[in-house]
Amino acid sequence: MQIFRSPFGNRPRSPRFQLYGRKGDRLIAPLSICLFEVEQNTSKEVLKLDTADGVFINAPVSRSNGGNLGEIEKYNWPALGLVKPFVLISTSRNVSALPVGSTNSPPNNIMVDDEVFSEKAGFSGTSPFPLKGKIISLTTSETAYGDTNRLVEAYVVKFNNPVVNDTHGLRIVHRSTNQLIGMLIASRVITPANSFGLVYPAHLI
Repeated sequence: MQIFRSPFGNRPRSPRFQLYGRKGDRLIAPLSICLFEVEQNTSKEVLKLDTADGVFINAPVSRSNGGNLGEIEKYNWPALGLVKPFVLISTSRNVSALPVGSTNSPPNNIMVDDEVFSEKAGFSGTSPFPLKGKIISLTTSETAYGDTNRLVEAYVVKFNNPVVNDTHGLRIVHRSTNQLIGMLIASRVITPANSFGLVYPAHLI
């Protein structure tokens, strides 16, 4: 399901991203929903790393096809240090979202060169689907996230697709076990046929 953060205070709406799933009575979305915004005059998507921590608490989140989904309840964006790159959304609505935690892949079962793909459930966006790739780095070291002041634990994946921002939030799955590896939280297109992505481990969400 594609979602976006609605305009809040003096801040314009975010671009569209993917809803990752449900944990208990909360919905999970990528932190990108707080870090990117769409410029009102140009419709350009802009990354705003100077966004203050907590400024989007209670901001409404909407479905891309219309209708309020809930409100941002909690997220983490420190000035420096380790980041938890996801957002908790409170909702009183009956939202069809996959649960998280029931099919997570144990971290010690994940190796460099393991093949992964993205789940199709609920996806709508501009990247070719499904995303396919290989893990090229594990979470034994922390990776820069947004800038060099902030770090995140993440698998680095090389995808055989041009992976654009509206895929952030997709569920990434181990090809051989069909177990959930984690959430796609960042991406960078290298060539028309290849991209790098950061996948936040499912067991940390």
